[in-house]
Amino acid sequence: DGAVGPRPASAAAPLRSGSAPSLRPSTPKPPPPFSFSKGGLPLERPRTASGAEGGARTHVARPVPAAVKERRWQAMQERERQRKERLREQARVLKGQSRLPPRMEERAREEEAKEREAAAQRAASAAESEAASAAAAFRMRPIPAEVRMPMWEQMQLEEAGRAERISREAARLARRSKLPPRMQEEAESRSRERRAREERERIKADAEKDLTFTPMIRPLPASTSKPAGFRPKPPKPP
Repeated sequence: DGAVGPRPASAAAPLRSGSAPSLRPSTPKPPPPFSFSKGGLPLERPRTASGAEGGARTHVARPVPAAVKERRWQAMQERERQRKERLREQARVLKGQSRLPPRMEERAREEEAKEREAAAQRAASAAESEAASAAAAFRMRPIPAEVRMPMWEQMQLEEAGRAERISREAARLARRSKLPPRMQEEAESRSRERRAREERERIKADAEKDLTFTPMIRPLPASTSKPAGFRPKPPKPP
């Protein structure tokens, strides 16, 4: 019928080695030889300054521009100074050439004279005030009143009054405070016994005060006193 079918595998055209990279036969490349100086890394070929292989690359610096070496800032300062000098000179020339009307010129001279006189007066007054302040004696400021007050004694009195108030308040609270019923009864009984005991001791001391006999001992006569060179006899041996 004229139909063309697929070619058999044996009839396919042979593949070229460079036509399809994925179908090229892969052959492993041998690794570079190990070197102790390079640490096992592959050696790089030296390159020249232009980038071509063959020699070591050397750095070539560009020449410094002439504008960098010029003293531009100093030149600008000098031009600005010369410009100001020209302006001052022109102002002096114009001031010398210009003239005011007679009345205004006379008024200006009077104002200048008054200004000079006022400046002289101010200088004289300043000199007089400086001389007066230098010659004036030192004057001490008054001592504040709180420095002369006996603050320490006042603090001691206040502290003593505070301690007394604290003790009075403690006694008042102790009088008002009460224990539980049985403990309160026990405390009251002990207080009554203590007061009764103190009363008995006071009565006994008052009764025995007038009944105590105190004998009067007279000093020994001079005849019974021992002489100055008296020595007792040693005891006899048993």
